[in-house]
Amino acid sequence: MHTLIFIGILLSVCMAALGLAAFFIRAWMRRRSDSEYFLFGLLTLCLATHTALMALGYYKAAFPTVELSVPLLADGLALTSKVALPLLLHFAVRYARVERPWRIMLPVYLVTAGFVALIIGGGWWAAVPSVFTTQRVLGMEIHQLAVRVTPFAYPFYVLVVVVVVAVIGLLGRVVLRGRREGTMALVGAI
Repeated sequence: MHTLIFIGILLSVCMAALGLAAFFIRAWMRRRSDSEYFLFGLLTLCLATHTALMALGYYKAAFPTVELSVPLLADGLALTSKVALPLLLHFAVRYARVERPWRIMLPVYLVTAGFVALIIGGGWWAAVPSVFTTQRVLGMEIHQLAVRVTPFAYPFYVLVVVVVVAVIGLLGRVVLRGRREGTMALVGAI
């Protein structure tokens, strides 16, 4: 029962993120010079997709007999998280008006392409079978699907920390230089 409530919350977050993505992509379409709107819209769209896939994963965990491909679901979750990371950094780089942004972004996109190839090639997930577990969170029982990654996936988690620290630094610099509208983006990154 509690899992269904959690799924509803995730789907609500997904719908809000879809609306936000539509807003930012439409804003970019009106003024094509502001590419950070487009990047933020794509990032939000990617996160909405990730959230919807999370809801499907919890649904599959709560109702294991439902016909839903666990490997396909896990690959979708992995892909959306890998694509979101460079979009987040690219947004921060563009918003901070970094000169020659491709010096930073090209290596990040290349590394991301390597992770995507690893996922598509089947090298991301360990060969152990997925397991359904039940966790107690804030007094609620949440059914979830547990999977394991291969050691090839570990560098991604290091990259996450590096990118998040870089994004916080870039957005913090923007706010300290007087662009107060960046405060909410900084808070979101933190």
